[in-house]
Amino acid sequence: PPPSPAAVTTVTAPAEPASGGYPVELVARPLILPDGAVEGGANLVWQRVSPGNESFSFVTAVPHVRFAAPGVELMGQASIGLYQTEQGSPGMTVEIERLQSIGAGLRHGISPDAAIGAVFEIRLPATDFKSYNGRAVAAMKRHLGARSAFELSGFAGASRTTTAIPGLGSYEQDQLLGGCELRLQAQLSPIVAAEARTSVTLRKLLDQPPEADTTFVAQDHGVRLVAAVNRDVDLTAGFDVVESQFRVVLFTVGVVARRLP
Repeated sequence: PPPSPAAVTTVTAPAEPASGGYPVELVARPLILPDGAVEGGANLVWQRVSPGNESFSFVTAVPHVRFAAPGVELMGQASIGLYQTEQGSPGMTVEIERLQSIGAGLRHGISPDAAIGAVFEIRLPATDFKSYNGRAVAAMKRHLGARSAFELSGFAGASRTTTAIPGLGSYEQDQLLGGCELRLQAQLSPIVAAEARTSVTLRKLLDQPPEADTTFVAQDHGVRLVAAVNRDVDLTAGFDVVESQFRVVLFTVGVVARRLP
């Protein structure tokens, strides 16, 4: 028989009082911002994409903004291509798209440690190969002790990819998707925390021939450090490996600033 799961005692992590009730420690922070708070930030991401025997490197900027109104948190994000290197077959030309993606979302806090919401994203919106993605999300956070916590979220949704071929019309491909993500957080010092993250996404292609392979699994594993300069500013650095139909390796540095009520 499978081993019985270990008992876990839920503990409220002590947090230094902050303006608007927002703590410095990552493990003690709620899932959504306090009402009236505004947060903005940007990540600089270097990523290497390896489809088959080819390999390409990208540098992108990912700005984001969050605003908490009573009962709901609004989010917006974009990914902007800055630079791309060419590697692989001689003579192969690779051009980076400036606007990689745009997205928006909202979350409702059921409690400081539970939230539900929805996210919508358009990838490559300025090209003939667009992808529209929408998903519903539910998340929870539990404290394992004064210096550790975990966040667990599940999501389900759908996506549509449209390909326009000049002179031949357009082609659409629909998918269903679902998955989960686990984040483990450890407070290394009063201002520095480490977070390990793993997520799994299952994609199901629709309207395919019976003999076609229609199910794909993507995995994303990563770690990051979060250093709180003060209650209003964080510095971050992280590393991720994404395994899907090909491998993507990402290195990320970022800064986040917020104004609390």
